[in-house]
Amino acid sequence: MNTQSHDEKLTNSLAVAMVEQPRGTLKELAEAAGISKATLHRFCGTRENLTLILLDKSINVLQKIKEISENPHQEANTIFEKLVNYHLEKKEILRFLCSIYPSEEAESWVNYFKSLECFFFHAQKKGIYRVDISAALLAEFFASIVCGVIDAERKGKIASLDLAKHINILFMEGILNKPK
Repeated sequence: MNTQSHDEKLTNSLAVAMVEQPRGTLKELAEAAGISKATLHRFCGTRENLTLILLDKSINVLQKIKEISENPHQEANTIFEKLVNYHLEKKEILRFLCSIYPSEEAESWVNYFKSLECFFFHAQKKGIYRVDISAALLAEFFASIVCGVIDAERKGKIASLDLAKHINILFMEGILNKPK
């Protein structure tokens, strides 16, 4: 059952439209999102307001990722699964954020990577994850894998079925075929 609200569905559709048509007019964005120009105008008024609405949603998503990664009451593997699932759940907003702030020097990305690094570092200190790969590199691997999968799904290269499961297997077990 889909628990997204109407506004969230609309916001996600508009985020996708903004990524796929970065220079599109409000009319073109509305059409791409499957709504009328009047509905879009009532929702945001201007393209600038639409961008601000999507940026606000992006900040909320990144804050939630930080909260998930810093939960001291859950096991690392549970947190990892929640991080993967949340990234996939919010893929449209994350894709939008990547399109406007592609550089990891942007403050939003700096904080994002810091929270992921802290998560991996604390799991390493507890002996859960291997220490021969730095927490910074694990954070980069994680972000690259998740973003790559999201992009490949958008391009139709892979099916969306069981993406979270496959990311977990790939990240936690690797690709090496282990002899029995």
